[in-house]
Amino acid sequence: MEMRSATIEEAQGCDVEETAEEVEERREAILRRLRVLCPPAEDLTAPPFAQRDARVTTHRDTMLKELGWMSADFEAERKRHATLRKKLGKGLLNHFKTAENRRRRSDKDQELLAKRLAAKVSKLVKQFWFKIDKVIGYQLRATSEAARRKAMDRHLVRLVKQTEKYAGGLNGGAAAAGSKKTVPRPFLLDSKLSLRPYQQVGLDWLASMHARRLNGILADEMGLGKT
Repeated sequence: MEMRSATIEEAQGCDVEETAEEVEERREAILRRLRVLCPPAEDLTAPPFAQRDARVTTHRDTMLKELGWMSADFEAERKRHATLRKKLGKGLLNHFKTAENRRRRSDKDQELLAKRLAAKVSKLVKQFWFKIDKVIGYQLRATSEAARRKAMDRHLVRLVKQTEKYAGGLNGGAAAAGSKKTVPRPFLLDSKLSLRPYQQVGLDWLASMHARRLNGILADEMGLGKT
């Protein structure tokens, strides 16, 4: 401000005899110098600048400028904090959303793993019981086969015993019949034909079986005259 006052006083104390062009050039030079030295907000071109009331910057002006700067700074800081809050809130939301997706994915994987294990276990259990069924079926078949064979053996033994008993009775009856009575030659045979001894024995045996009302089969070798 002192430099500005000195410049104004210098302009006022200039020689009056200078021409108008020199005064204008001098004025322009002073204005250029004032534009360099003074803030651009002040209007230095308003005529007459020599009688212009140059206001001195006071503490109040400085405080007002400082308060304006602080207000602008606070507003910018508030916007910055609001932007940071939005970014932080969005980041936290994305974080928890990602964590929830990971948890769900992990739960789904655990469920799939449990299902696979359960399927394997059920398959093994099914195979085990299927094999057990085969073993039990085989044991049942073996037991039933053994029981059937045992029953057949008992029946066969009983049949053999009965056969032996009947055979013994038949042999005894045939011997008794042979010793007591001989069946005569059938009348259907020609008188010129005669029975051989083994044929007569067979005929006597058949007659004794018929007399006792028993069934029997005469089983001789081929060509011995059974017919």
